[in-house]
Amino acid sequence: MREIIFEEGSIDKAITQLYKKIEKEGFNNYCLLGIEVGGERVVKKLEEEGDFTNVLVCGGLDDDISKISGDIEGKDVIVCDDNVNSGTTIMKVVRKLKTLKVGDIKILALVMRENSTIVPNFYAFESPPDTNVYFPWSDFPVRNFPKGIVRKILSNDCEKEFDCGEKRINNDLSYYYKEQEYVEGNKIYVVEENGDI
Repeated sequence: MREIIFEEGSIDKAITQLYKKIEKEGFNNYCLLGIEVGGERVVKKLEEEGDFTNVLVCGGLDDDISKISGDIEGKDVIVCDDNVNSGTTIMKVVRKLKTLKVGDIKILALVMRENSTIVPNFYAFESPPDTNVYFPWSDFPVRNFPKGIVRKILSNDCEKEFDCGEKRINNDLSYYYKEQEYVEGNKIYVVEENGDI
């Protein structure tokens, strides 16, 4: 699984460019509706770029959209999200908005995943299907392995003794080194702590 991690500056630049397109098309008089945390962040950044007639945020799909129906009825809406993966969430939102008798609906996202069922009217980036996307407001994929140093096995490791902690495994390190060298795609790692493997 590949990963794309966006930093704040690239997101700010993308939002500025998206706003210019919105303005050029004459949609800056639309109401902005941010969906969940990502959409809320996109809406806040769009607000910094220009004036919008109405800005609404909903934390979830069912409860919050129905609660804001009085504020949105009859208005043109830009539905904002940070990432359109499959398009399922956006389609649920669009269906709900239609029952609330809104006017025109446009969709804006920072990232659209390839093969999504929805292509946003405005988007800045496209990601391959097997890619996780992280924004400045996302929890980044921090890996943690507190024991020793994890590293690829080296040829000189073959001379050392090791205890893997599992009595059923009694191969020496040269066996694993050969597996890495001669079996395509194999990557063997060891944990080295205080000189011991």
